[in-house]
Amino acid sequence: MSVTVDPLEELLKPENLSKLSKIVEAFPTIEKITDKVVEMDKKGQIDFMLSLVDQTISLLDAVQKADLVNAIISFGMDQLPKIQAIWPIIEKLTSERTLNILQSIDWDAAFNAIEALTPVMKQLTSERTVKLIQQLDVASMLNAMEAMMPVFKKLTDEKTVKTLSQIDINSLISMMNKLAELQKSGNLDKLIQLLDIMADPQFVNGLILVMDKFSKAFKAWINNIPNVRPVGTMGLLRIGSDKDVSYAIGLMLELAKEVGKTFKS
Repeated sequence: MSVTVDPLEELLKPENLSKLSKIVEAFPTIEKITDKVVEMDKKGQIDFMLSLVDQTISLLDAVQKADLVNAIISFGMDQLPKIQAIWPIIEKLTSERTLNILQSIDWDAAFNAIEALTPVMKQLTSERTVKLIQQLDVASMLNAMEAMMPVFKKLTDEKTVKTLSQIDINSLISMMNKLAELQKSGNLDKLIQLLDIMADPQFVNGLILVMDKFSKAFKAWINNIPNVRPVGTMGLLRIGSDKDVSYAIGLMLELAKEVGKTFKS
């Protein structure tokens, strides 16, 4: 025959009273925990945690069955040649020199530059740009890059890097701004047309010849200025008999003749 236990009597036992006392002392903490659980439940975080627990249990179960371990080992063996191939790059990226360079970068300025380039990046990833990229002949591009490799090597050699380091970036940016202004005003096309004229070898060689001769004559004239004497009317008449003066007048007349023909045509 079963003995009926009085719940109140059981509850009032000294050992149970001690436990109840501890529970009462823990009420503030229990209240905080309850409030936090309710708050997390409203945000859906409880469901996420339970899902995470389920996934963890499944993961542990897979590990116990060695399925995950075998999969990891198999994946690692497949990827090992690739890891070995990029290992020199990883070593370079983690070298002391690379770390020093990374520490010296002005990251705020870099992020500002990235932010400024965001519109460009959007254009590069637009549907139109992607379509154009898909139409590119990649094989031809690779051939072109291979052909340009000697130029790239020249651009990265010590002498070129030293020269580039001496460039005044502010002046270069100012020049680019001026080019942008020329383009907006339409004068850049005229400047390119002028450069096309200057690219004519005959014109350039003739200009060099004239400048060389004129430079020598100008220097001689400067040196002879202290010896110059006034020339009267009779002197002007006699000056025509000077072979050098008459030759110079002939050159000027021939130039005037050609200029007249050109402007008339």
